[in-house]
Amino acid sequence: MLDRFIFFRDVIDHVVSLDKDLKVFALTLEEWVRVCELHAFLKLFYDVTNTFSASKHPTSNLYFDGVWRIHKKLIDVTNGPLSSLSSMVKPMKDKFDKYWFDYSLVLSCAAVLDPRLKLGRVENCYEKLFGEVYAKKMVERVRNTLFDLFDEYKDVHTASSPNLATSSGAPSISTVVGSNAEQMDEIHDYKVFLSKRRKADNVKSELEIYLEEKNPDVTEKCDVLSYWNKNSVRYPNLACLARDILTIPISTVPSESSFSMGKKLINPWRASLGQKTIEALACSEDWLRAKGLNLGSSKFFGYGELSVDDDEEEEEDDECLSIE
Repeated sequence: MLDRFIFFRDVIDHVVSLDKDLKVFALTLEEWVRVCELHAFLKLFYDVTNTFSASKHPTSNLYFDGVWRIHKKLIDVTNGPLSSLSSMVKPMKDKFDKYWFDYSLVLSCAAVLDPRLKLGRVENCYEKLFGEVYAKKMVERVRNTLFDLFDEYKDVHTASSPNLATSSGAPSISTVVGSNAEQMDEIHDYKVFLSKRRKADNVKSELEIYLEEKNPDVTEKCDVLSYWNKNSVRYPNLACLARDILTIPISTVPSESSFSMGKKLINPWRASLGQKTIEALACSEDWLRAKGLNLGSSKFFGYGELSVDDDEEEEEDDECLSIE
């Protein structure tokens, strides 16, 4: 609404100046400036909201940058010179601090899994908000969380893979040291101890190699899911971690919309559909929409309304069935 209002500013001023009854609603230059300030302020919220609540399930790496942009805007306006927005922004910042000040660690890790951003972007954002000292603490916190998650995925992958030493005919650890329960527990503890010393290990982990690689240009378009799909051979464990983190929903809108489509799929004419049939209809609709097809008037998915001719055809079909 504000976009169109500002776009037609000259037209509005001209029409108002010609009509004596509308002159009382004419905006002064100062009021126009306030409208433009409000427009610039709210546009950020509009863009971030559209990103978070997109119908095509945005990946979670968008969370950190979107929340940070809003956080920084609120701080800049609150700490900046007094303006027409000051009285509105201060209560907004109080509510933001109450619900959003503690950034989600897992979703912050998702930002690191964007090859264009990694830890550098997280550190830069925190530094602009809180200064260099606090930024280093937060980056270290995110880094440690990501490494802990990676260790879990690496351990699971290692446990599921075959024992190379045993399969090749070489003596296993249990054969050399012993096979009683106490010795096996000590061996397990030793393995855990070695896994925690990843920084001292000469062989770098997948995560360390990924973080040390040169970032692509931040202005380039990048499909994060496609990136990890292509690099799943180079980073098998890290790709599994990225798959699970990037699929975390950052908005409840897609899940709510899936429930609201129930009335469209299960109408009075299809009240006895089976579970698999309903699932097939929902998936087919989603796939066809993803290809850009307009299903607004499709009766197959329950969006069309029956016309008089359709009613007559249904009555004729019923009569034929009764006669048979």
